[in-house]
Amino acid sequence: MKRFLTLMAIPHNDDHVREFNLGTPLLWCAATLLVLFICTAFYFTYGYYARRGAELAYAGLKVENQELGSHLSELRSRMTGLSSRVSDLAMADTRMRTFARMTDPTADQHDEPLASGYDQNDDPYALTNDGYGSLDQLTRDANRLVDGYENLLNALHESGDTRRHIPSVFPVRGDGWYSSNFGYRTDPITGQRSFNNGIDIAGRKGTPIVATADGRVDAARSHNRLGSMVSIDHGHGLRTVYAHLEGHRLVKPGQHVSRGDIIGKMSDTGRTAAVHLHYAVICDNKAQDPLNYILGTRQRRSLF
Repeated sequence: MKRFLTLMAIPHNDDHVREFNLGTPLLWCAATLLVLFICTAFYFTYGYYARRGAELAYAGLKVENQELGSHLSELRSRMTGLSSRVSDLAMADTRMRTFARMTDPTADQHDEPLASGYDQNDDPYALTNDGYGSLDQLTRDANRLVDGYENLLNALHESGDTRRHIPSVFPVRGDGWYSSNFGYRTDPITGQRSFNNGIDIAGRKGTPIVATADGRVDAARSHNRLGSMVSIDHGHGLRTVYAHLEGHRLVKPGQHVSRGDIIGKMSDTGRTAAVHLHYAVICDNKAQDPLNYILGTRQRRSLF
């Protein structure tokens, strides 16, 4: 015997009652369709909100990534400036130690000198992709400068009047431009590789040249290659040479001069291609890089 489910529809008016007989298979089919509908609706609703949440999360991560990229770019810029400052301080430290005639007590602890010059294309402190790079190296170098500062101050204090005899100022009074550095270079006249035992400073003819430290003039004469030149003995094994001056020299051999005294004027005498001063520092008969002695060179410009 088949089972039925009877549904009765009773209207509000006097119309007759309607009856609907539903068989069991039909009921199961309807129930199954209802369940499928509910599951489908739930699936699509869940998928919509899940996708919406993922889109919002992606947008948030994108904004956060842009902010991190901006912070990283700022960090790179600040690190570049900081590493440049540390290199400048290291160079100043080298010059001050040269001026004080003392060595760096921590130099043997490092494979390379700290003040080797700053090159953005070969920056020892350049940031890597993670944004931190060689912060440890930068910190060590900064600490090294701080540790040696007090010793440097003590050495300068104890040196007293000796400092007056150490060449430490720019030898040109007025405008001057570094045109050739110390070391090997291409000779401007022969075009051959040659060693420059000093630095060349270009300027206007007649620009005053000054003694860079106290001392005694041990030579003031004409030279085939250096032209009109002056040599000053500062004692302690130090001597400075000023070449390509005007023929009329302002000092004489044996004369004592003080730092800042005018000893000649810039010209183009001797073997030279243009008006400039050739300035050399000799320590114990060995040529030194004058830039290691000149303090406060940041204001000077270079032709190359």
